[in-house]
Amino acid sequence: MNAIPAEKAGQTCGVVSVAVDVARVSEVRDIRHFGLREDEHLGDVFSDDELGLAQWCLDADGWLTCALALKRAAAKALRAPALAEAWRAVTVAQGPDGRWSLELSGQLAGVARARGVGDFAATVEPGTTTATATVLAMRDPA
Repeated sequence: MNAIPAEKAGQTCGVVSVAVDVARVSEVRDIRHFGLREDEHLGDVFSDDELGLAQWCLDADGWLTCALALKRAAAKALRAPALAEAWRAVTVAQGPDGRWSLELSGQLAGVARARGVGDFAATVEPGTTTATATVLAMRDPA
């Protein structure tokens, strides 16, 4: 189980919002084979870095399912109105210790700044057919 890092878990007074998302492995496989729409495929949802990280995993589709759930949970935590446009604006990484990190870019980064969000705490519970992500949008300490 991936836990919220202890140094962030105690900062509940700094939590702006919390969001949860469940993604299915079959969604990633559908994106791989059919795209979200006629012209969208994995490269439209995941960055080159994310696809590169996934290729080193024993279960690439499982890793991408975790990343998809994190992307959607982050957009929900920010109450981003155009979720579909936020896919590549959230970059997901996983450190050697297993901790997940999120980096925002573009319009979604502007939404975060406007809402006073400066950091995220994220956890994912992978399963055989789904991944459940929880994202805490944390207040910017400045």
